[in-house]
Amino acid sequence: MNILGITYSSHDSSATMIVDGQVVAIAEEERFTRRKHDFAFPRHSVRCVLDAAGLSSRDVDVVALPYRLFNGFLRRAWYGVKNFRKAKSFLPRNIGYELLLAHSFEAKLRGEFRANDLPLAERCRIEMYEHHLCHAASAYLASPHEDALIISWDGRGEWPCILYALGEGPQIRVLDKCYFPDSIGQVYQAVTQYLGFADIGDEYKVMGLAPYGSPTYLDVFRAMLRVDGWKVTVDQGYMNYHIYNRHMADRYSMRLAERLGPPRRPSEPIERRHQDVAASLQCRVNEIGVAAAAALRAAHPRLRNLCLTGGVAQNIIMNHHIYEQAGYDDVFVGPASYDGGLSLGAALLTAHRADAMKDRFVMRHAAWGQAFSTAQIETELRSYHIPHVRPRDVVATTARLLGEGKVVGWFQGRAEFGPRALGNRSILADPRQPAMKDIVNRKIKFREEFRPFAPSVLAERFSEFFEGCPPSPFMTFSARVKKGAPPIPAVTHVDGSARPQAVSEHANLRYWRVIKAFEALTGVPVVLNTSFNVKGEPIVNAPVDAIRCFFSTGLDYLVLEDVVVGKGEDASRLPGYERA
Repeated sequence: MNILGITYSSHDSSATMIVDGQVVAIAEEERFTRRKHDFAFPRHSVRCVLDAAGLSSRDVDVVALPYRLFNGFLRRAWYGVKNFRKAKSFLPRNIGYELLLAHSFEAKLRGEFRANDLPLAERCRIEMYEHHLCHAASAYLASPHEDALIISWDGRGEWPCILYALGEGPQIRVLDKCYFPDSIGQVYQAVTQYLGFADIGDEYKVMGLAPYGSPTYLDVFRAMLRVDGWKVTVDQGYMNYHIYNRHMADRYSMRLAERLGPPRRPSEPIERRHQDVAASLQCRVNEIGVAAAAALRAAHPRLRNLCLTGGVAQNIIMNHHIYEQAGYDDVFVGPASYDGGLSLGAALLTAHRADAMKDRFVMRHAAWGQAFSTAQIETELRSYHIPHVRPRDVVATTARLLGEGKVVGWFQGRAEFGPRALGNRSILADPRQPAMKDIVNRKIKFREEFRPFAPSVLAERFSEFFEGCPPSPFMTFSARVKKGAPPIPAVTHVDGSARPQAVSEHANLRYWRVIKAFEALTGVPVVLNTSFNVKGEPIVNAPVDAIRCFFSTGLDYLVLEDVVVGKGEDASRLPGYERA
């Protein structure tokens, strides 16, 4: 059975291909279009995963989508009626549109495939699943656990904002839900906007800013965000997101500004007050995350593992607190808990319900995207007349360059799935140098100075450097940097934390070998790893993206599979360096 899952009509469009019970490929549309959080029909992603499977669109047996028509429809309709005076656009936009769409949805979807030269066979079925159920499946059905509790939380699905579920074997049983407008994700977006950042996609900036402040406004956020057991409620007096007025620019209300002070505009400097607001919000989200997860654990004491997913599960600080304080043996967070991972969840649900999975799928790495051979890369370089060299040992060469303080663009294997570069499309540097954080921020990433960089560490040495989180291969937890470990200041945040990636030999051999070779030179089995992109752009996907980023930034060297590219006089230092 050939199953194509797609995330469509939401931000972070993506596609997943499962063939005869095996996950073959996962790709995100933004990597191809170069538009962050692209919500367009994922035509490039679909072609990518079909090509990886050696199939055409007519070979697809099922298309699975993470959206179920009329899910929570009566709740939505009643909400629209009750709030008609202050949310006049709600009913036509959220109820009327769905009524118009329902009778012709499949025809419209098939038409979208045809319009993109991807016609589906008549026998191909269309399966639709609830948004949060797909989130839950993308985590639990890709986790190493045979049973687990599941929490999915984000801004909003069709109407639920949080889903609590129980996974046993291939089955997911929904336990409870919290509904809009009681949304942790929407509140975090609103405060992100209040702090002068983009309200969708910049939440991680608030996470990076929070350790610089103190939770002096915690009483405001405790009044705004409440939790009783696992039931979360929001005092809407502080918010505007629930009004759904398309002309309203602000997701927060004037009451929030009265309590916290004037909102920051994007051009204004960040003050201590803004740091304290970020710290207060993050502290309250930590409290709610721990309280909800602990209450769920208390109600189901037999289950000792937890899977977290949804956009809120991208909050690595909250994940750290849940892992340490909520009483679970293990907490699993996949590489793409946001909407980009929904295509995987929809495809896995379809495969399990059709009894088409040969073995349980476990997400041990995130390298499911597009790959390029050294021959393809050299052809690309020659087309631009770019000098390059093929060293005898590209791994040893890369480690030596890092040890010399050079910043290297590292491109190998299949592109990662999710928002983190995990050793296939990464920028690498020496974590021992205190100035390296500022160098990479200023000369290469062109981003805010308060944002930290992540360490990649050999999995077998993880516990020597970090504590307070599982050895995740996906950078989905914050951790404490251990006192007494060799100093790694370039990847240690102001509060002594880091967002580590555990790199294992079996999951990413070549990247593991680079870190191992760096350790042989320096004694430190850790490298600085940040995504191969600049501020405002998606992570590079193809060689041409990497080449463009290399020559438009302060990167010193570019490694593309077995090929190394330098700049100016530094290039001539590479053994065997010759002009193409």
